[in-house]
Order: sequence, then structure tokens, then C-alpha cells
Amino acid sequence: MCGDKTGLRFLRSMDLFFLRRGEISLRRVFRSRSVSHEFRIIRLVDNRFRVIDNKW
Repeated sequence: MCGDKTGLRFLRSMDLFFLRRGEISLRRVFRSRSVSHEFRIIRLVDNRFRVIDNKW
């Protein structure tokens, strides 16, 4: 259940909200089409990131 389709390219332009245990919840709103993308970044043991796109 991990998809890193477009998540990693938006990491620099997003605000990171650090939640419990190193999990990061990102929300990006594209005002051009009013589309809300919600990304869930899970920090792995070797400091890599797993991106889960919750856009339905």
C-alpha cells in the first residue's frame, strides 16, 4: 500500500506536520482546481520515506 507517484516531487513545497512516532501527515491544496491531496509520509528505519497517497 505504498505509492510514490507524485508525492516526492511536492515535498519541498509542502509544510511538514510532524505527528507521533515520526509519521508525517501532509496536506496540499491545489487552488487551481480545488483538489485536495493528502499524503501520509512514513519514516523508515534507514531515514528513507514511504509515501502513501490518500487521494480518492
